[in-house]
Amino acid sequence: MKKLIVPIIIGLVMFGAAFGGAFYFFRSDKARQEAAIKSVTATVLEALQKQGKAVVYTGRVVAVAAPDAAEAPEPATPKTEAAPHAPDAAATHKDTPHKEVAAPHTPAPAAAHADEEAEGAHSAPAAGPGGKYAIVPATVRYELDFKALRNKDVVWDEEAQALKVMLPALTIAEPEIDAANIRQIGGAAPEDAVRRGALGSLLEQAREDSALGQARETARQMVERAFAMPLLVEGVKKAKVVVRFADEPADEDEEEGGGAPGGH
Repeated sequence: MKKLIVPIIIGLVMFGAAFGGAFYFFRSDKARQEAAIKSVTATVLEALQKQGKAVVYTGRVVAVAAPDAAEAPEPATPKTEAAPHAPDAAATHKDTPHKEVAAPHTPAPAAAHADEEAEGAHSAPAAGPGGKYAIVPATVRYELDFKALRNKDVVWDEEAQALKVMLPALTIAEPEIDAANIRQIGGAAPEDAVRRGALGSLLEQAREDSALGQARETARQMVERAFAMPLLVEGVKKAKVVVRFADEPADEDEEEGGGAPGGH
């Protein structure tokens, strides 16, 4: 009987040692992974915060706009002396043929027509003297304030095996107008007036879903890589990095576990 008991005991001891070793290895590996994630999170977060507000995407937009009407009163001032002719024009037909009086009235239909065709003419009903408008290209910069990131914005989800990062909303800097490539149609207008007339349309285009979405995606990929690469180096291969913005609606891909994997 002793001959049977001894092998059984030895077998149980060996099984216990193997099971205990595997359990210890699992616990040890999990603790090492958690330590690696904490280290990577703290290091990358600190590096990003040091960048402060940074340009993460640059886009090009084009506005078709009339010069700002603020320049219109200037030509009217010299004609104040001709004001007495206005009632004479209503009273008699002989005074109206004066070219000084007739000139302002003939372009009026053309100006109204130009208003209808100019897509960016939103600042003034009168589309500039003589129906002037301009094609205005500009560069738009999207900025991300990394300094606003906090520890609470970077969270490790153990169940999903994902590092979730919440970024502040992107801000749009004032469009940088490409003055050298402005095309004026219907006559030249002061550059300041052209800039003022186009600014609203340029900003409106910069805020469109397509442009803003592209800027977000570029910034998202950059931040995902910033966390994913160090995680991979630390041996956390199965971790995903999921990045979204504070003003962005939840994406279906995120709910399904989308993001940048640390193991690719």
